Amino acid sequence: MAIRLTLTDCDSIPGKDKLKPRMAANLIKEMSAADVELPDFIPKVSLMIRAITCSNTKVKHRLLLLRLLQEPVTGILQAVHARKIGITLPVASEDAKLLGTVDGLLRDLICGYNAIIKEAQDSIGFMGAASKSQFSEACYGSITFQTRRLMLSYESYRPVRKGIWSQIHLVYSIARKCESETFPVQIESSENIYHSSIEHIYKRAILISRSDPYHFSFRGVTRLFDSLERWPEKVRLTHEAVVPKNNSMFIVDLNSDFSAAPYFQDSANVADDRFLILDTTELMERLNMELKSVLHSIAGGLKGIQQVQYFERMEILRHIVVSWGMHPVRKAEREDLYMDCKIVFGLTNIFSILHPDLDADEVDEIDFDSTAEIQMVLGAFQERFGKSLDRNSFVSSWKIGNESSGGFSLSHTRSSTKELRVGDILALQKSGEHKWNICIVRWAMEGDDGQLQAGIFKIGYNAEPISMKPLETEKEFLRLEYTAALHIPEASSFSNTHLIVAQKTVYSPHRTLYMRRSVRDHLVIASNLVVSSRSVDVFSYRYDVKDHQRPMSHQDTLRFNSYNKVSI
Repeated sequence: MAIRLTLTDCDSIPGKDKLKPRMAANLIKEMSAADVELPDFIPKVSLMIRAITCSNTKVKHRLLLLRLLQEPVTGILQAVHARKIGITLPVASEDAKLLGTVDGLLRDLICGYNAIIKEAQDSIGFMGAASKSQFSEACYGSITFQTRRLMLSYESYRPVRKGIWSQIHLVYSIARKCESETFPVQIESSENIYHSSIEHIYKRAILISRSDPYHFSFRGVTRLFDSLERWPEKVRLTHEAVVPKNNSMFIVDLNSDFSAAPYFQDSANVADDRFLILDTTELMERLNMELKSVLHSIAGGLKGIQQVQYFERMEILRHIVVSWGMHPVRKAEREDLYMDCKIVFGLTNIFSILHPDLDADEVDEIDFDSTAEIQMVLGAFQERFGKSLDRNSFVSSWKIGNESSGGFSLSHTRSSTKELRVGDILALQKSGEHKWNICIVRWAMEGDDGQLQAGIFKIGYNAEPISMKPLETEKEFLRLEYTAALHIPEASSFSNTHLIVAQKTVYSPHRTLYMRRSVRDHLVIASNLVVSSRSVDVFSYRYDVKDHQRPMSHQDTLRFNSYNKVSI
């Protein structure tokens, strides 16, 4: 069955025959100036879009009105963005309903552009440059707002709606058939005026889809998408692979409802017109250079919020270099389990579970303050986690779908009150076992039925609760507290090295730290950063030579005296 452009059913649209372009333009300007109240504001804008789409006005007038309507639509998207939907999962029911309403609004706007495409595509060969410009702008608008629908799903960790990619491919195919895919389209933004093309945003949509968007921490995919404006020009889109290879190439099936699939040298013949080859080789060279620059800056020693930002940038670059440049093949076999497990989220809660006999004096010496965000206090940055007095309140039950040597797949239902985020640190205990596996959430997605699925990466087990603090700070007046951390021994870590799991900004390359294990402080030097997530940094270390030469600290002396009491 041939795919057709999605169009508005105009039979039920009131007032479409009475619409006057000048009056509609004034109403749209009033909408743009009005305060956005969700969700009541959306139906008003949606009705205006449909009335314009179904009116008998000229194409140039409809295109102008649709262009004006982008401002109130953008205002709605910004209001939804401000609600931070997806910052924790599962998404609240009212937020899920709002996302559906906004998706319907975007679909109405897309149908407006599609109507213009349909009218113009048959006569494009007889049109002048002005008409071709209108046709190209309509194709550009359709793909742009289909991509916004994709981003709504990615940002809220929900599945992509059916039919989006088949429509994106169809519009691009129409533009390509009419030789308009590279026709310059003038874009006016609040900052400047620039030219783009249908092919440019088509490649951008494929890249964001192939970035494994559900693996990013909250708003990571948004930041990546914002930086994509300058990258599609480094990507080639052709009918055939010039130099076939196993990396940096993807097959695009224009008749599918999927963005692209990895291309391998032994792939079947893809010379058919329905297939395209996306080549990211040049982009990979650029990204590898950028990654080296970021790593060089980190090695130079960054502090505070700048360090956190560069670590996040590093993780995003590492991820997309693999997603766009390599086609990793799973080597570790999965074992289907379908068994229950217990999950504990947050470093402090894990610390409490592993250290149930923590006494009051030790608690006073460790910073357990909690707000769930990175905060700045006199220049000290910490990732803070919730602390609960009742251990049963932070242990939740999940289902393990399968397990491999690298991690687990988990599932849970909406009935759970526990919240999850990509990048969270957690401890997992399988039913019938006593050991806790220390893991990080690698990806998450919430289905339309409220089923929450997540993939988690195993760091290790047999973790020991410890506390950490830097040896010194740049600000002499600042007193740094010990913060909760975990120590994973070499024999049970995924990297076969001793690892420390610490709160954000504790780690810095070659930084000297106090590591308190049991009743003694050790001086250690942070070595390689192994994993950096939104919640913790995982790094290897080595002992400082001064650790074996220094005199006992005040705390060491107090402990020595308490264990070796002298009676006079």
